[in-house]
Amino acid sequence: MPSVTVSGAYGRDYKSPKDALKDWKDGKDFYCHAIDGMPSRYSYCSCRDFESTDEIHIRYDRLERMIIL
Repeated sequence: MPSVTVSGAYGRDYKSPKDALKDWKDGKDFYCHAIDGMPSRYSYCSCRDFESTDEIHIRYDRLERMIIL
């Protein structure tokens, strides 16, 4: 199962995991940092780009914290 690490796109930062999760489920754009531990090139993504079986890591609070879906 591939893992993907993302954070809010366009300068968005989240103070709580609840806010980050809401925007992810709403289909907002996120910046893709890595796929399966390999750095990704400057790319944007959303929940529509990954299957429900993927493990999603959402970084928030100035990239210092993370939630795993």
